[in-house]
Amino acid sequence: MKKQTFDIFISYSDRDADFSNRLFKELTTADFNVWQDKEYLHRNPSANYRELIHKGIEDSTYFLLIYSDRVAEEPKFIVSEELNYALNQKKKILVYPYGAINKDIIPKAIKDLRNTQWLSTQKKAESIMHLQEIIMDEKKRLELDKSIHGITQYFNQSDDIDLFLIRVAFQQLFNRATPYGSYYKLCHADNVYLPESMKITVVNKCLKIEIPQDCQDKLFRDKFVQGKNKDAKKEEIAKLLKEIQPESHSLLEEMKSFIIENYSWTEIFDWMKTHDYEVPFPTDAKDMNFESFISSVSHHTADKLAEAVKDKTFFNGDVLGVYSLSDNRTCNTEHHQFDLELYYSDYFTFKCTVEIFHILCSVRDCFEIKRAGDVRKYAPFLCSIGMGGFSCLHYGDEEKLLWIKRSGNISAGDMWHFSFDETLNIGKDAYRKDNQIIIAPDKTTSINPMALFERAFHEENGIPSQLRMPGSGIMEIGLIKSDRLEIEILGVLHARIPTRFSFKEQMQMYLEDAPDGYLEIGKVEYLDMNTIAPFVGNLLTPEAYHLFKRLVTKHLNESSLVESSLWGNNKVHETVQIGSGTIIEDYSRIDAEARIGENCKIHRNVHVCSKVEIGNNVKIQNNNTIYPGVTLEDGVFVGTNVSFTNDLYPRSIKKDGSPIGEGDWTLTPTKVCRGASIGAGAVIRAGVTIGEWAMIGCGAVVVNDVPANATVVGNPARVISE
Repeated sequence: MKKQTFDIFISYSDRDADFSNRLFKELTTADFNVWQDKEYLHRNPSANYRELIHKGIEDSTYFLLIYSDRVAEEPKFIVSEELNYALNQKKKILVYPYGAINKDIIPKAIKDLRNTQWLSTQKKAESIMHLQEIIMDEKKRLELDKSIHGITQYFNQSDDIDLFLIRVAFQQLFNRATPYGSYYKLCHADNVYLPESMKITVVNKCLKIEIPQDCQDKLFRDKFVQGKNKDAKKEEIAKLLKEIQPESHSLLEEMKSFIIENYSWTEIFDWMKTHDYEVPFPTDAKDMNFESFISSVSHHTADKLAEAVKDKTFFNGDVLGVYSLSDNRTCNTEHHQFDLELYYSDYFTFKCTVEIFHILCSVRDCFEIKRAGDVRKYAPFLCSIGMGGFSCLHYGDEEKLLWIKRSGNISAGDMWHFSFDETLNIGKDAYRKDNQIIIAPDKTTSINPMALFERAFHEENGIPSQLRMPGSGIMEIGLIKSDRLEIEILGVLHARIPTRFSFKEQMQMYLEDAPDGYLEIGKVEYLDMNTIAPFVGNLLTPEAYHLFKRLVTKHLNESSLVESSLWGNNKVHETVQIGSGTIIEDYSRIDAEARIGENCKIHRNVHVCSKVEIGNNVKIQNNNTIYPGVTLEDGVFVGTNVSFTNDLYPRSIKKDGSPIGEGDWTLTPTKVCRGASIGAGAVIRAGVTIGEWAMIGCGAVVVNDVPANATVVGNPARVISE
């Protein structure tokens, strides 16, 4: 039977049991495995109490003593049988001072503790800026929770904050971050998507919930509803929508059908009435229907926005929603592909659908999106799509991720998020011809994924495009489920920061130059790839945490490639240069100073000799040796059992019988140009050049240069097509 282990053992006085019970709930809710005596004594009422306690201490990583004067008044068992046993077991001891402490009566055993961590209380936290920020983040988390479930939990007594601070202390000890909400990966690339593998189409559909007439004047005064706007991009979008006239009924009908299938109007009415919707509202459940529901939600949303825009900046205007998502990988395709379909919407509609999501989830959560194919069902609730990701900054031998806490000035502020985060914009990101948005015959338009990616990091990070490194791009698409339901496109920018100037001074300059940086950036951190510690306890978005873990895993995998290992796996010399995304399978050997590009696949039992140069996206099948002097350019394919050579006159010995040495033969270079393919079993004589996109047939013996785009077969190989 597997031994039970615990993260934390809680020791406390019986008279502090209420606090201990609430702490137990706080810690277990945060997924800690906690030993508390009442949990085990109830299960084993006849067990030997002392042995049960000792066993719990033995099986726990940390010993937490809830210390109050009551412990001092009844120290016999807690100190002698619990604390002293923990010390004998060399457990890590933490003490939490509960209530007012009389220092004169603290037992000597506790006073004598060495290297013991005393945990912070709310009073102590008042003088520690970082803890104050963590407390504010937790209040924000509760505010977000309240928006969905209508809960009434606030920090209304000191114990609430104290319990939270204990939980955060353990999260820091265990290095566990606490993102708010969930993120579900829907489709992804092994490294980054190729530009031609991404298709983003805006279908000729629209979902819009109008701002109620009686709310427009107030929102206009607060600059949420714009009058005659002179912004060229907005005018262009308005003209586009007028021209294509997107269909605007089906998505609302789909929303209506979803609600009717999963909920009753009575339960929705009861929830809204219980939570005091101060808007036009039916007086009876029998009068509730989809139209009255949307009317109530739109009035409520308008009222909330009218209050919010006094203190926050909102980016009102047209946005794009998600209609469907397809992951088009097949077993015959080397590269992952996705096909994303969007529809037209606006920011007010997005806020309304968020409110609808809050109401429905508070009644009952019927939103289950775990795969790309699930997206279509929930399209009416996915009225916004973002592009976010990290700038991975390379400065000499250092590698850091740029993390940004969004400014409290914006509507989605006060959370640690990506380095950059932008909302898709048809005016800025659409494919164009002669500076006009391209409209297809079926009245669809298309988004340029790479233009979106470039804009995202430029507008928020300001990093010059010339600093961008290979391996940058869009990595995956996923779903955020927190206080809202939203699809996010995730990417990474690798940038080489010049070392002739200070790293932080350069980054400060870039961030200040970013068009949106002054408004959206609250705080900045540069995080090492191997720790999440600075954000433990802080409010963190689930998509940012997910991408961080993915990048760290990739980083560690790449770092572990270059290491010596015994035969039976790989042997890769420490001087080898290997690009990101490259896979080297078992039983392969890469010799000193070889250079292999990005996204290559080196299959089993391949030997790449010293100083060989291999480009990007090269695929070498099983049982090949790439000898010195052989160069494989980008995109070359080498089939199984190809024989390269590098000596036109090979010998084992000289005429006098002595062995051939290094200076006794002449290396003759061979070059395989971009995109060329070599079939299985071919023989390539030293000194030949195989032209771009040439095709070498299986078993061909190539003794002469092969022209670009030619296909050759036979022995000796002859051209059969060009």
